[in-house]
Order: sequence, then C-alpha cells, then structure tokens
Amino acid sequence: MNFGQGIYTWLMTNIQPLVLGGIIIVGLVLLFKHKIAELIVFAIIAVIAVGFVFNPSGTKDTMLKIYNGTIIEGGAPDDGGE
Repeated sequence: MNFGQGIYTWLMTNIQPLVLGGIIIVGLVLLFKHKIAELIVFAIIAVIAVGFVFNPSGTKDTMLKIYNGTIIEGGAPDDGGE
C-alpha cells in the first residue's frame, strides 16, 4: 500500500474525533482567557466546520448548487433591461 494512501485512509477514518477534540480544546482556551467575542466567532466557525466534516456529501451538493446557480448560469436573473 502506498504510504500517502495509508495516511489519507487513517485521517479520513479519524477526522470526526480529531475535529471535535480540536474544537473543544480551542473553545476551552478561549473560555479560560475570558475572550467572549473570539469565542462567539469561533463557535460560528466551528458549526460550519462540523457541517463540513459530518456531512460531506450534503456540503458537496450545496456548494455545487451555489456554484451552478452563480457561475454557470450567470448569477442574478436578467431583467430584460439594457
């Protein structure tokens, strides 16, 4: 087996606990330092990251819909004006 493929397979099987552990550690550090504004921003980013990690197929479908609607089809619908 290729060395890089082995690391990729291991990482993909263990990515969910790694992400949750990282979120908990960073959240606790921000909480202990009493940085509430940074903690709120981090919580929003963490929710997005958890969505990417725990639902990759749904994320892929959503991103493709956004891309096809904005880039491929030309963005906002044409109003027929000049």
